[in-house]
Amino acid sequence: MTGRATPEAGPVVAATVAGREFLPRARVLADSLARWHPELPIVLLYTGRAPHLEGVTSHPFTEVVPIEALGLPDLAQRVFRCSSMELAVSAKELILSLLLDRGFERALFLDADLLLLARLDDLLAQLENCDLLLTPHHLAPLAGPDRIAREVAVLRAGTINGGVYGVRRGEPARAFLGWWRERMRLRGERRPEAGLHHDQRWLDLGRCFVERVGIVRDPGINVAYWNLPERPIGASDGRFTAAGCPLRLFHFSGFDPRAPEQLSRHAPSIPTSALGPGAAFARDYAEAILAAERAAPWSDDWDRFDDGTPIPDIARALYRGLGDEVGRFGDPFRTAGASAFLAWLMAPEEDDHDPVAFIPRLWRGVVRARPDLVGAFPDPLGRDRGRLLAWTRTSGTRELEIPETLLPPAVR
Repeated sequence: MTGRATPEAGPVVAATVAGREFLPRARVLADSLARWHPELPIVLLYTGRAPHLEGVTSHPFTEVVPIEALGLPDLAQRVFRCSSMELAVSAKELILSLLLDRGFERALFLDADLLLLARLDDLLAQLENCDLLLTPHHLAPLAGPDRIAREVAVLRAGTINGGVYGVRRGEPARAFLGWWRERMRLRGERRPEAGLHHDQRWLDLGRCFVERVGIVRDPGINVAYWNLPERPIGASDGRFTAAGCPLRLFHFSGFDPRAPEQLSRHAPSIPTSALGPGAAFARDYAEAILAAERAAPWSDDWDRFDDGTPIPDIARALYRGLGDEVGRFGDPFRTAGASAFLAWLMAPEEDDHDPVAFIPRLWRGVVRARPDLVGAFPDPLGRDRGRLLAWTRTSGTRELEIPETLLPPAVR
């Protein structure tokens, strides 16, 4: 850790979470916070491995807390169960709880891909009078020919956006954070078909459990591609506006600094030029991220087994599906020994009796997760076995980004 944010610095603290991929964005966020709120400390919870902290422990953060320093008894299981995005989402609760434990009266969480463009005094004042502060995706019914489709999309993703949270120290916030911790640990994945979208769908339910919930209704807070038609960007007296109000927080969700002409990969039809005069700060934002990347290049951290084998998404999904049974594997990153999770993945299921051309659990899981493969290989242990094995080598590894070292032994 570097530095230490303490209540003596003030009653309010800001926090963000980032791993290797989002660290440059977190730096740009912290720089913008320091510009508009130099009195406000900002704490980064770094979700990568601590040995990769070189260069992280300097300005602009007040403090950097490695996730390994939190003493989580299930850390290895938690980080293996999650993708990097899922881990960052689940870690929001961890950093807010830590800061409340330190005695801060109020803690404001900001996603790493946010940018401050003005002060947040009204938002911070609102947090004084509620236990939980949330920002909705929209503030009024939508208009236009695509209004229903856009509202349905929000219903699927969650009516509350996960980018900006505020909590006030006290039992209501503690109870909410404890509930949220369990839900994020067990079901924090993004599976829209199962009614899950990281933390956002849970927030739709969780806000019902807190009596004093504040809803941010400032149109200049959490402006993004999803509400841009209702909050057009303008400029007045040298300051940016959204729907005629001061633009304070812009959310660059899905923005790629290497393709700055597109506002978000989540909405390919919206060009950055749709920001109007705001296209200028988007260009500056892209350049700032790229500069931060050059200043601190990063290597892989939680995305490989301990022998260097990349961990495919299907391996994490199968691990999650085992629930509490994963305890028998111990550290899931370990590859040595017959009791390792990787050994379980690469072994045949109990109904597969072919000792040579067996289909490993990993690849049986791949087929079950894709209806098109179920249709293509309806009898994977019988007449379709040979074709399935051939597919794993010719197309499967490429389509699913599974390393060749995890191919079935019969086709390596």
